[in-house]
Amino acid sequence: MSFLDETEDIAEDGEMPSVMDISPDARARLDQLYAANGLCSVAKPQQIANSAEALGYWYIATPYSKYPYGLEQAWREACRIAAHLMTRGIPVYCPVAESHPVAIYGNLDPVDHELWMYADRPKMDAACGLIVAKLLGWNESKGIAEEIRVFEEAGKPIQYLDWVVSPAHAMPIVPETSNVPDQETIVPTQGTIGKQETILDEAIRITSGERRRDYDSATPNHVRIANLWNAYISGRKAPASPLSPGDVALMMILLKIARAAFTATRDSAVDIAGYARCWAQIAGFESE
Repeated sequence: MSFLDETEDIAEDGEMPSVMDISPDARARLDQLYAANGLCSVAKPQQIANSAEALGYWYIATPYSKYPYGLEQAWREACRIAAHLMTRGIPVYCPVAESHPVAIYGNLDPVDHELWMYADRPKMDAACGLIVAKLLGWNESKGIAEEIRVFEEAGKPIQYLDWVVSPAHAMPIVPETSNVPDQETIVPTQGTIGKQETILDEAIRITSGERRRDYDSATPNHVRIANLWNAYISGRKAPASPLSPGDVALMMILLKIARAAFTATRDSAVDIAGYARCWAQIAGFESE
C-alpha cells in the first residue's frame, strides 16, 4: 500500500500509524504545550502520517530567504515543524533546520542557492518523500521549486503541510516546561560550546549574513545612501544651514530607500512609513 493510499485507512479515533512508540499521554502533553504557547496548528496532520511500510525519512521543504520575517525566524519555524512531525512518529530531515547554524557559524553564505542545493541533493535522493510546509513565501521560493521538481521527477510522494505561525512570530517561543535549549546553546560560538554570543559576535554574524543579503555589502550600500543624502542636502533652500529634525526624518527615509533599491523587504516598507509619520509629527501635520 502506498503512502498516498494510506490516508483512507486512518483509524476513526484519529491516531496515526507510527514507527515510534509515543504514548497518547505524551503526545497530548506536547499538543497542550503547543496550544498554550500559540506555536502552531497543523491542518489534517493524518495526511502526512508515517506508514509502517515506509522506510527512510521525509524531506521537509520550508522557505528561507523568501520568508518575510527573516532568516533567523525561518530557521526557528523549520525547527518547530521538524519537532512537531518527529513527535508524531514521522522520521524527517529538514535542510533549513540544519544548514542555518552551519552557515552562520561556519562563515558560509546562507543564501548561496547553488551551494545548498548541491549539499542537499543526496539527501533528497535518499528521502522517501517530500513535505512542503506552506509558510509565507513558500510559493516564491526558488529552493522549494527545485525540491518539488526533484521529487516529481523521481516519482516520489509530495505532501503539503498547512502551518499556522504564532502571532508572536518575531520572538522565539519556548514553553517553560520544555528542556529545549536557547539558540546560543544549540550551536558553538567561536569554538566554545554553550558560550553565549557576544554583542560583537552577533554584529558580525548579522552583517555577514542576512543584512548583507538584504542591503548589499557595506561599501555599495553606503555609497547609495551618501548619494541620496548629498542630493537632498544640496537641494534644500539653504544647503549650508544646519540640519533640522525634519531633515533627519526625511534623510532616514532616503536611507531606507537606498536599501530598498537593492532588495525590497517588508522591514524597509515599515520603516519608511514610520519615518514618514515622524516627519509628519515634526512638521506639525499630526500630533505626537
